[in-house]
Amino acid sequence: MNKSISKLRAALDGTRRDLDEIRDRIADLQAQRTAIQNAPVDRKTMEQRINYEINRVTAVKNLTFREISAVDGRFYASEFNKRFDKDPFALFAALDPEGLKAALLEHLPADGLTAEESQAKIIKLDAEILAAEMAEELTLREIEAGTGAAIPRRADADPRVLLAPDAELQA
Repeated sequence: MNKSISKLRAALDGTRRDLDEIRDRIADLQAQRTAIQNAPVDRKTMEQRINYEINRVTAVKNLTFREISAVDGRFYASEFNKRFDKDPFALFAALDPEGLKAALLEHLPADGLTAEESQAKIIKLDAEILAAEMAEELTLREIEAGTGAAIPRRADADPRVLLAPDAELQA
């Protein structure tokens, strides 16, 4: 009888190691996906975003230096401070939009991803994550069938995988 228990324990230990490897792979793939989502964008996209923001603050708030002076042609520091105190970006955009843009672009990484590159990488990683989650669920179902005990799922497991019939997971 002890021999049977030893065999069962060895099989369960092997399956548990397999499950841990699958879960480590899922965590790694999810980290890669997050890194891509948070990766810097390409220079062209960033330049478009900067232009958009400069145009937005100068157009919406009507900020140019000749429009800051009072109707009587005098300059009032308090009015100036009110206009720019809460939005220093608008101050720089009104003062020197091209200089602001150049300063922002100077400190950006040159190797950012285009939207297409980022999307393609995310689609590929999503497919790999789905495949790993399907393998995880099949392993869990095998353990449960062999032991008769319910095994907890990861909190972030894909519900489509959890609810899928065995035939879909094995396909």
